[in-house]
Amino acid sequence: MGKYGLAKCPVFKEDGDVYETAPFGERRGTYTHKGVDIVRHIGFNTTATITAIADGTVIGVRTTVTGVNHSANVEGNYVAIDHGDGMVSRYFHLRYGSIPAAIRKGAKVKAGDTVGYMGNTGDSYGAHLHFQIEKDGKPIDGAPYLKGEKVIGGTKSSLDADLAKLVTAKVINSPDYWRKTAPTVRYLPELLHNMAEVLQLKNRRKI
Repeated sequence: MGKYGLAKCPVFKEDGDVYETAPFGERRGTYTHKGVDIVRHIGFNTTATITAIADGTVIGVRTTVTGVNHSANVEGNYVAIDHGDGMVSRYFHLRYGSIPAAIRKGAKVKAGDTVGYMGNTGDSYGAHLHFQIEKDGKPIDGAPYLKGEKVIGGTKSSLDADLAKLVTAKVINSPDYWRKTAPTVRYLPELLHNMAEVLQLKNRRKI
């Protein structure tokens, strides 16, 4: 079980420790795991609100699975979202009765919208989220998206690269301070990234 060193995970509404319990590509007999299994803990509490990782359109929903079933409806209750450009995210094993009525096929969702609660439905051996990302119909590793290393629509630059841009522009003069603070302050890495992107855009317009 590997712990993600995150202040915030983009598919969990609440803050708390996030652990990977099964990686993408894990072999299970003749089957290859197509997603990433994760759980969120605050002490012994495994309750977690699952949120959309990015804007998109709901393309699949199941709400009828009441518990564990290892032979049918193995995904359990789930939501699938099309983000455009061939990118789809899937959220499996959601708790029975937790998917909001507004989450229906064809509905538009925004990043951070609630899609359900972490649960133990379908082919599951304990409360967790099976998170799956697909590109052009093929499963790809979702871990970089959970860790903020990649975002839907492109690759996010590193914190060090963002800080270097801000230092060059004399917006900040102590990158070590921001580097140490970023993991503990919610949304700070995103703020630094956005500032760096704005500076880069301004520089392009001057050329």
